[in-house]
Amino acid sequence: MKIKSIMAIMAISVVALAACQESVDERAAREAKEFTRKNCPTPIVNNTRIDSLVYEESTHTIHYYRTLFNDADNADAIRNNEAALREALVGEFKSSASIKMYVEAGMNFKLTYHSGSNPQQVLYETTLSAADISR
Repeated sequence: MKIKSIMAIMAISVVALAACQESVDERAAREAKEFTRKNCPTPIVNNTRIDSLVYEESTHTIHYYRTLFNDADNADAIRNNEAALREALVGEFKSSASIKMYVEAGMNFKLTYHSGSNPQQVLYETTLSAADISR
């Protein structure tokens, strides 16, 4: 009888723990808020600053808002190098262990770059799908 009681308690514990687990969507939303609250705006590195992360549940998208400074704050240069910029971003995301779970879950990653000299100006915007990153 004692073994059956222990097994029943273990089964109930497993069910209770499973009910407390976050979904991938909930985790993405929580982690984006925490990252933004704790780290943003980040220091400028390579003429780029991360301003915030937002999780957009309706499209399963983690949206990065970044600002470009100095030489990188150049609309013409960005327009002339969009393909190379996108390729660099795909490489950046492929090498990031922190987003692996989100890629495996099929999430998208949107990046919006604003001008440091004119913050209302969007210099570049793109969305990377999990398939783009997994290739």
